[in-house]
Amino acid sequence: DAQSAAVTLALRRAAKSPTVSASGSVSLATWSIGISGKIPLVDSGLAAAEVREAETAVEQARLEAERLAETVASEVTAAVADLQDLDARVELATARRDLARAWYELAQTKLSLGVGSTLDVLDALVDLTEADVGLSKAKSDVYLCILNLQDAIGTIEE
Repeated sequence: DAQSAAVTLALRRAAKSPTVSASGSVSLATWSIGISGKIPLVDSGLAAAEVREAETAVEQARLEAERLAETVASEVTAAVADLQDLDARVELATARRDLARAWYELAQTKLSLGVGSTLDVLDALVDLTEADVGLSKAKSDVYLCILNLQDAIGTIEE
């Protein structure tokens, strides 16, 4: 990932720098102190190659993070557009169901007054049932779309 690549790059760059270290020890009868230094003079370009490799890894991690952010943004945008479309479908399905219910009630009233037929009532009932099924389907599509949106945002725990 980007963080480990950045740490590796810092370590590779530090490997090219001079270092100084100090050490010491104490025992009952003796003590010692030491200072040492290291100056890299020739490494046949190994340190520079390792730095270039680490820089490439950092760049790859950055590009991967950008690609992931673009993918998430695209998925969220698509899910929001789908949700808006599905909300409109629910409104339309609700209006269709209300109209089918009114036609069914009208057919029942006409039948009770003797000016309609049982077939008209059954046809209206079939239309009402289909409208109810359509509304249920539209609502379930909205719920699925909301889950897809939550997944794209990253709010669903797996």
